[in-house]
Amino acid sequence: LSLPDALPIWKHVVVGFRLEIGTEGQVERCLPQGEPVEERLSSYTCGLMMKRAKFYPARNAAGKPMRSLYISNVRWANYNRS
Repeated sequence: LSLPDALPIWKHVVVGFRLEIGTEGQVERCLPQGEPVEERLSSYTCGLMMKRAKFYPARNAAGKPMRSLYISNVRWANYNRS
């Protein structure tokens, strides 16, 4: 895992995000949520979520796949004391 150069500035940072999930369970879009943080870190987080996140599609009352949202956050920590 290669973090952007912005992370060493902070000890830890929480990046909120919202994923839009398609009818086949694929991540279609990632948007930063909550408190603003360094843009490179938000972009990096969303890039990882777009690439790695996997979902089963949500289903409506009739059992048909439907679009959905997933809202969460990631806590990035840099414990390098140098």
